[in-house]
Amino acid sequence: MGPAGGGDGILSDRQAGVGWIVFDNPGSHNALTPQMATALDRVGAELDADGEVRCVVVRWIGSESFHVWPRTFVSRPRTRSSGSRPAARLGLGYPLEAVRTLVSTVGPANAAHLLLTGARITAGEALRMGLVNHVIEPGDLERRTTEMANAIASNAPLSLRAAKASIRAVAEPQMKRRRSG
Repeated sequence: MGPAGGGDGILSDRQAGVGWIVFDNPGSHNALTPQMATALDRVGAELDADGEVRCVVVRWIGSESFHVWPRTFVSRPRTRSSGSRPAARLGLGYPLEAVRTLVSTVGPANAAHLLLTGARITAGEALRMGLVNHVIEPGDLERRTTEMANAIASNAPLSLRAAKASIRAVAEPQMKRRRSG
């Protein structure tokens, strides 16, 4: 892969129906800067408009983690997950929609544990909670991610759209019930 970028911390590439977005800010643990957010919006719109792109993979320079869209995470096994300091230790809060998504994904007890303690969790704990779908050995991560992305991209675009629409149609009412309950 030969990602291209404008020096804004976001690189992108397209290969065989797979779009790649690469966060390139390892000195700050790939923290999203305002310039990166703007570039991410632009790159996301470009990939969304490209009729050949059927799957998007997000990866972080200096990290062995990948995210294959839609909602399939692939993470490296570690004793503790990597990342910068959690908001609980910085006097910050998360946006309500982000917390709703977390609660609907991992449940209220796990969300409370993560948000109130600022705990770092292992890849196995993330898998158990439903934050990731796969835990893969570091040496196999890029190959397995590429295989998964290519498998998604090889499917018919209308089938992929129908599957995503159906998943959203089922998931959204469940999320709304959890929000009001």
